[in-house]
Amino acid sequence: MVVHLGINIKTIRKSKGISLSKLAERSNISKGHLSAIENNETNPSIQVIRKISNILQVPVEIILSEKSSELDDEWIALIQEAKSMGLEKSEIENFILFTKWKQKEERGID
Repeated sequence: MVVHLGINIKTIRKSKGISLSKLAERSNISKGHLSAIENNETNPSIQVIRKISNILQVPVEIILSEKSSELDDEWIALIQEAKSMGLEKSEIENFILFTKWKQKEERGID
């Protein structure tokens, strides 16, 4: 049993604001079967994984990744909002670097 698979699907689905019912409808997979997948009660076939990844608009590799997201839904939503505003990854990284520098300056740390 691949434990991270169901967690990844559930996390991605929720971060995109898609209900279990809506994913079931769009994928033509029963709600009960999707629930069992998300709760790690069963492993889906590769065809089902592909179908889910297409609907969630993420690569299959993300769903199969052993590294589950350490971000909660609010952080994911913030990142998605920044991306939808047209912010580039480098701009967000620069903002974080600037904020760290500013905090050090305020504390008098080199």
